[in-house]
Amino acid sequence: MTCHMKPYTDDAWDIRCGVFWMNDQEIFADSDADLDRKAAAFRELGCNWVMTFGSAHFRWSFYHYWARINAALARAVKACHHNGLRVIEHHSAVLTHAPKDAEGWAWLDRALKIRKSSVKTWPELIGGYDRNPAILGGRRLTDFYYIDGRTGQPLFTGYHGYAICPNNPHYRRAYMQYLETVYATGVDGIMTDDVSYSFYACACEFCRRDFAAQTGHAIPPPGAAFEKWHGNWEEPSFRAFIDFRRAVIENYHLAIKHHYESLGLQLYRPNYERLGLQQHRDAYCLQQLPALDLIWQEAGGAHILDYSWPPWAVEAAQRFAIGRSRGIPSALFAYPTRPNQLKLAWALAMSWGQAFTGTGEGYVDMEGERRLRDFEIRHAGQLRRVRKFAALVFYDSILNRNNCFAYEKKPRDRLLGWALTCVMENIPFDILETGELRRRLDFYRLIILREIRFMADWELEEFRRFMQQGGTVIWAGDTAAKRPDWSDRPAADIAALLGLQSFAFPADDAPPARHEAGAGRLLVCGKNYLTPDYEHEHALNWWNNDLAKKPTVPFQRLPERDRQIRVQLAGFLREMTPGQLPLTAENVPAGVLVTGFLTQKAEAVVIHLVNTTGILDQPAGKAVGLEDFDAIPFPSHAGQPPFTITVQPPPDAALPPGPRAFYFDPDAAADGVLLTVAPGPGATIRISIPAELLGAYGMVVAQ
Repeated sequence: MTCHMKPYTDDAWDIRCGVFWMNDQEIFADSDADLDRKAAAFRELGCNWVMTFGSAHFRWSFYHYWARINAALARAVKACHHNGLRVIEHHSAVLTHAPKDAEGWAWLDRALKIRKSSVKTWPELIGGYDRNPAILGGRRLTDFYYIDGRTGQPLFTGYHGYAICPNNPHYRRAYMQYLETVYATGVDGIMTDDVSYSFYACACEFCRRDFAAQTGHAIPPPGAAFEKWHGNWEEPSFRAFIDFRRAVIENYHLAIKHHYESLGLQLYRPNYERLGLQQHRDAYCLQQLPALDLIWQEAGGAHILDYSWPPWAVEAAQRFAIGRSRGIPSALFAYPTRPNQLKLAWALAMSWGQAFTGTGEGYVDMEGERRLRDFEIRHAGQLRRVRKFAALVFYDSILNRNNCFAYEKKPRDRLLGWALTCVMENIPFDILETGELRRRLDFYRLIILREIRFMADWELEEFRRFMQQGGTVIWAGDTAAKRPDWSDRPAADIAALLGLQSFAFPADDAPPARHEAGAGRLLVCGKNYLTPDYEHEHALNWWNNDLAKKPTVPFQRLPERDRQIRVQLAGFLREMTPGQLPLTAENVPAGVLVTGFLTQKAEAVVIHLVNTTGILDQPAGKAVGLEDFDAIPFPSHAGQPPFTITVQPPPDAALPPGPRAFYFDPDAAADGVLLTVAPGPGATIRISIPAELLGAYGMVVAQ
């Protein structure tokens, strides 16, 4: 094996990762000096890690070129190590390109063009799928494909190709052999991407065999029998099938880890997911993947970052909670295409307590990144291993999302509507994972149960204890209507578990009904009560378009009615947490986002301000695209009254009496600006921030 650098890093949170694109130029043309120059550029940007990406990302379609790709990778790794960078190799472990016709090949050529490549570069792609090279262990690539249960045939994907079944033992053997050749290049980490199932797969011989052996159930034969069975969530065998697929992916992930450990390697193991708050019908659930070192939230490259970031703010809170529960960092993986997008994406990541990785799609041109990375290095103690403090928390139940078959239709939207109200109205909030419920519930004063339909008895007992001790629970819709075994839970049983005299499920639009519970209270409301819509993502189907033509989509503006509901909801949530919010913002213009954290040792409060003012103020229907140069104005707020941030530090905060506060900006002097701090009511402090200080982003440190 090639000698690797020392196992990743002394501090897992000290990761400043760039993307090293291994496209045609790097694979076929670059000299050692060229690769060293590109590695040195990442070092100069302030990165200490890079992750590979490239034109041969769908690695199985390029198996005729594996030796060539690995040779280039080995030289790139050597160049990165020479420049003090560690390398994560990243490729799709299961997706393929296999166009059927001229239209499919034209699509693939457009896709490769984005990554500085073309079909002509890879002549073995054409007609190479049915060959039987020894590198695949005597098998054809087609032997690995997952099978559509409806037809009994390989399922053709939206990428004009097929996907491989991670449960196929022949595939696993061949892939492990290939990974050994990748590890021999000296990489320091591995990300085996895209391991998931189509909703209708897999019904291959191995999945049929193993599903029957492990559960006693059978996958029905193709045709009417399968279609009648598939998607019937009331059928226990179908639910067992979904659980089986999820277990396959978790087992696969562990198998990769055990394999490289058997070779004496300790590799960094990150993964990402665009939407974590979803049902995971494809059985890929980042939240459940074992043995991870970093969790990225992917802000997809086809999404127009300027307008798509609001729901990512809620997804980021979920990733932060997953990282916290595992003791690993979370990060944002974004695709900014110009300097102001980079600045916005980086600022949002910092304000969410995350690390940051950014790249253009297919290229690196990160103008201004050095200044941002220098800021991270100078302020590592305020930006890494931070602790979120909030009085209000949303409960995120993986049990519910994995079982509630309608989750993505409405419950997710209602959760995002409420959580995004907190984002936009600067109400500090958190997300609580099921595994943290017993450990962390007492950190909060208000927990919101947004249609957690599936719930175990022990969870209800925890909420009863929380209320007995003075906490408030907001209960929306048909929360706890089902037990984990899918049996109905009567309202009388809910009342008994919560220690109430009576309980009734509310009508959809019902306002809160209050129940006293010990020293606390339960507010039961309809699932539609004060529920605004939210700013949705804006995505381009760019692989179906020529990017040179600058494709656009119509901007969807949040209707005025929903903005008014958002204000009403914010008032309701503040009313439910009187004097308990750890951070409140006054005189802060609309669009200035304010978030707060404690440093690891609780010796300082860190407040982030991100200037998104005006970004979402676009007319409905306006054509927007990746190159909206006026979309991120970062307007000056000079001439307005000072922003006033009132902070109520948590009881374990170790701030000295009469703390001082400083304002820092990566675009300004490194020394910081001393701010006015005054005592407020009770144990609070009031920090005054001159409005003219805020550019794109600012950080306040009180200590």
